[in-house]
Amino acid sequence: MKQDLKLHIYPRSAKANKQGFYPIYVRITLNGKRWEFSTKKFINPKIWDAKNAKIKSTVTEASSINNYLNQIKTHITTNLSASEIEKYYTERVRSRLRQMMNVLSVPADRKDKRN
Repeated sequence: MKQDLKLHIYPRSAKANKQGFYPIYVRITLNGKRWEFSTKKFINPKIWDAKNAKIKSTVTEASSINNYLNQIKTHITTNLSASEIEKYYTERVRSRLRQMMNVLSVPADRKDKRN
């Protein structure tokens, strides 16, 4: 059975902060099911390259964010099968992604307050 996986990375204008910066969101679509989460990275929308889904700037922070986005893309598209994507992203997208990417170090015995 063919699995239809789409990955869309974009700045979300509806969630702009007071400085006018947009958060970068990732949307995973697998066989018509969607999961969406924020990367917690904010950018100036004027320097976003929508075609390539990255920041078009030579600033050091831009290359850092672009590398982070590439890690997310690589992890989702090459390291996970369709069933793993559903397993990891269905219920608690943000918690699972942070755990997989080791972005946030949280003690294992700490209770998730979002439940």
